[in-house]
Amino acid sequence: MLKKLFLLTILLSLFTAAGCDDDDSNNSNNTNNTNNTNTNNVNEPVITSIIPSRGPLAGGTEVFVYGRNFTDDASIFFGTVEATQVTFQSSGTLRVVTPAATSAGLVDIRIEQSSGDFTLSGGFTYDENSQTVDIAWCIFQAPATTTTTAGTSTELLYGRVYADGVTNQPGKGNGVTAQVGYGPAGTNPETVEWTWVSANFNMDVDDGVNDEYMSAITPVLPGTYDMAFRFSGGASFVYCDLDGSDNGFSSEHAASLVVTEQTEPVVGWCNIQFPTSYEATTGAAGPSIYGQVYMETVTDAAGQGGQITAELGYGPVGTIPGVDPGWQFAPGTYNADSTSGANDEYAATLLISQPGDYHYAWRFAYNNGPWLYCDSNGSDDGYSPEQAGHATISGESTASIDWCNIQYPAATAALAGEDTSVFYGRVYSAGITNGNGQGQGIMGMIGYGPEGSDPDVSTEWIWSGASYNVSVDGAVSGDLSNDEYMASLNIAEAGLYSVAFRFSADGGNTWTMCDLDGSENGIDTAQLSELEIYEQIPVSVDWCTFQYPSSVEMYAGATSEALFGRVFAAGSTEGAGQGGGITGQVGFGPDGTDPSVSPGSYTWEDALYNVSVDGLIPGDQANDEYMAMVTGPAAGTYSLAYRFSRDNGLSWTYCDLDGSSNGVDTAQLPSLTVTDPPPFEIYSISPAYGPIAGGTLITINGTGFDATAAVTIGGQVCTNLTLVDSENITCTTPAGADFGYENLILTVGWGFTEVVDGFGYRPIFTPALDGAVSEWPSSSEFATNTVTTDWTGNTLTSMSVSYDATFLYIAVSGSVEAQNGLIIFIDTDYGFATGVNDMSDLHDNNGNLDNAISGVLTISEATFGAEFAAGSIGNGTVTADLNDAAGLRNLSNQGNFGWDGSTVLWDGNTSVEIAIPLATLNLTTPLTTLGLVAVITSNSGDALSNQSLPEGINAGDIASVVSVEIQQ
Repeated sequence: MLKKLFLLTILLSLFTAAGCDDDDSNNSNNTNNTNNTNTNNVNEPVITSIIPSRGPLAGGTEVFVYGRNFTDDASIFFGTVEATQVTFQSSGTLRVVTPAATSAGLVDIRIEQSSGDFTLSGGFTYDENSQTVDIAWCIFQAPATTTTTAGTSTELLYGRVYADGVTNQPGKGNGVTAQVGYGPAGTNPETVEWTWVSANFNMDVDDGVNDEYMSAITPVLPGTYDMAFRFSGGASFVYCDLDGSDNGFSSEHAASLVVTEQTEPVVGWCNIQFPTSYEATTGAAGPSIYGQVYMETVTDAAGQGGQITAELGYGPVGTIPGVDPGWQFAPGTYNADSTSGANDEYAATLLISQPGDYHYAWRFAYNNGPWLYCDSNGSDDGYSPEQAGHATISGESTASIDWCNIQYPAATAALAGEDTSVFYGRVYSAGITNGNGQGQGIMGMIGYGPEGSDPDVSTEWIWSGASYNVSVDGAVSGDLSNDEYMASLNIAEAGLYSVAFRFSADGGNTWTMCDLDGSENGIDTAQLSELEIYEQIPVSVDWCTFQYPSSVEMYAGATSEALFGRVFAAGSTEGAGQGGGITGQVGFGPDGTDPSVSPGSYTWEDALYNVSVDGLIPGDQANDEYMAMVTGPAAGTYSLAYRFSRDNGLSWTYCDLDGSSNGVDTAQLPSLTVTDPPPFEIYSISPAYGPIAGGTLITINGTGFDATAAVTIGGQVCTNLTLVDSENITCTTPAGADFGYENLILTVGWGFTEVVDGFGYRPIFTPALDGAVSEWPSSSEFATNTVTTDWTGNTLTSMSVSYDATFLYIAVSGSVEAQNGLIIFIDTDYGFATGVNDMSDLHDNNGNLDNAISGVLTISEATFGAEFAAGSIGNGTVTADLNDAAGLRNLSNQGNFGWDGSTVLWDGNTSVEIAIPLATLNLTTPLTTLGLVAVITSNSGDALSNQSLPEGINAGDIASVVSVEIQQ
């Protein structure tokens, strides 16, 4: 979400000693806090407001005149007609019944008393056709009791009212005035002991019959008080307690307010000092506006009182700052002490970019404590919109749209002729959308057009109004810098469409288009929301519920336990087996978010049918149960939900723990708590290799292991797994598919770790040395021959190779006549070509086997070089001793081979086994690759059979060899 810079629209004015003070002619209306030691030097009365401010020509309307410096000899005139019923309630309040008037329109309200007189121009309106509204009923709705500290506002207080033909119309009923007040417990609310503040319309309630109003009060002194609402329709007020107005007001049924001592020091009093109204044009700073504050031992010292915070703000007419949205505040600057020195005076100016009427007010706080809001009558009797400052701003809007976007959804679908799901767009206008509440003068619209078309260019787009929804944060948490608008579309024709928002801050003269990635880079048609309109009629399920569990705890990245949901769809789910056409999904989203309102904020997984279960009647199996698991997202707290569809996801029914019948209650959504998993790593695997047949017991050492652990090697399960502790696991290796390395994967509940080439499969096998090869595993067979022999009685069929901790074993199936030799050339560092590959270079002809080795064979595989040769003449056999006709020969001395101990055993004339001590082969690395070639040669070495292992000998040359890895 883009955070726009908060461009301050309230310009502060800095003042010198020549600023506004008691003895300055700019501030002749100045009055100070009458509850402190300051002595007023101006006693003339001032009227600031009248409530209600209009009534019928016939008169008889009970009104309250507010102001200051009233005395009990005051007379009130409406135009030139004196009111005959004037009741002095306090120096700031008079209770008056309006006299009759001869003509409709505005009249001045004038007060005359012994200390002076004052006229409020146009203070009351006589309506020619106005009829008083009969307040039939009202009630103090909530709370029944509340507690606050002296100088701190209460929670919101709610009252309801009914007037036939008025409140049962949509919105605020015309002609109704609402106030909430408090007074000493057990007293009559019509007495002067009670303090009243205006209440604002909140919403239609009780199926649209009654109107609900709300406000808060700021009591000054500790104590126990009664509270009441009162409503007027242009005549007298009707007073309401907790059981309603039908039986009159009773202290026994009054709401209770307990005001405790303020344990922390707070501001004691404040006001709007001067002016109480002004006119200006858009984009131009208004006059300096002064506010005064009093706090004992803080402001009554010379100079600016320490730790006082002062802010001047403005908002919609008739609203209450700190209660209603739409107010914007910025700091004021200390100006001067009042003449008496008791109060500190602050000043600021307003710069408002939108034309219209606004209320303004000061607020003060001490040491970051609670705000005290001030009107022109001072804070002693609370804040009242009727006594707020009034700014009238004319001209054209100077505001602009700085940024906007389509917030959600990126794509959706609906039926032709039906409302789509709600689209949301957000907008930022510096100094307009900042703060809670709708930015004044902002217009939002939603539009749609042909898929992929540009709303800035195409004339085929259709636009309609979007409504303000809520204020939301920008990049800084809590800044509420953006306003969110919402709208639905209803399109008659099926097809594909693009959707966009647009916003204006100048009455629609100019528009800023918005797509999904915001307006800063212009319109990208690929970033417009996609809307598909179908002709199919949606079919929904009848009921569903999130069955189990009610809460889940898991690690990020882990797979959750099974999550179960149940669904009933008439004609589908009844009876055993899965009902047709049902799609179930489980999802998680931000904690407390309603998935039916913001499905896109949830991550959804398909659920699988589990079992049929009973519904209301035992044995009916009316419901189908589904199950699914989710993968843990990033650490945090989330809500879970199920949803079911009968139309392939065109429409969904959302389910919480108490079922879908009453809709989604976010308090009934199961909770998902995700934490970061502990460290998880493999340090070592021992042993890291084993026979291809499997069966090796390995130990895996690392950290973060638990009972959910599972191990695979090459995709096959390592069996007999034992969790020794959180750092060690043992298991038995599976059989390998081939020789070489395989990846080892260790999985736990929240993820897995993989060791590439973690385990090696090797030809490890210890045969019974008897010349027979029947017990050798097929996996040890490295070469076979399919060429028909051209030496009758001499054959090579296959060669197998294995090893153990002591010996290299070679087995050859075949036969050789007594005058011929079976020779196996061995390269102990295959790949480096360091040995012999042209056997004509060998010339040790002293001995039968040596003579056969020194022959005419060449091995043209470029990296092969033999260091050893093994074999026998005929079926020659040798065990631990040295033998001229059989055994192992070291070829390092090409003219005089070394005879090394080995075992050569024939099984008749069908197969031979050779065992060579690994130590004799001088293997120098833990992992060695051997190269082997087997041939049949004459005992003189000057002739070769046409068979070889591997096969392929041609004219005395072999171009390929058998390679075998030996790991020790």
